[in-house]
Amino acid sequence: MGDTIAYIILAISLFYTFFEPFIGGLIVGFISGIYFSSHILLRGQQFREFLITDGIFKSFVFIATLAAFLISAPGMALGLLLGTFGRHLFKK
Repeated sequence: MGDTIAYIILAISLFYTFFEPFIGGLIVGFISGIYFSSHILLRGQQFREFLITDGIFKSFVFIATLAAFLISAPGMALGLLLGTFGRHLFKK
């Protein structure tokens, strides 16, 4: 039941993104953050190993990509951040 409601909200907010990109992106990012919070946090913890094994240049490209994502889709980036850390905080 909860997944069905999330899918409906996701579909509506994805459609709403065409008319109001910030609010629609915020909702899409929030739901994505809730669903993928454990994966995002795991990758964040493994970032130090990524820096060591893949080198500074690939790390720079990755950080530049994240910065571009934040600039081009601020609502989605903020929603992803809120969903990820909100689920992590309320899970405990």
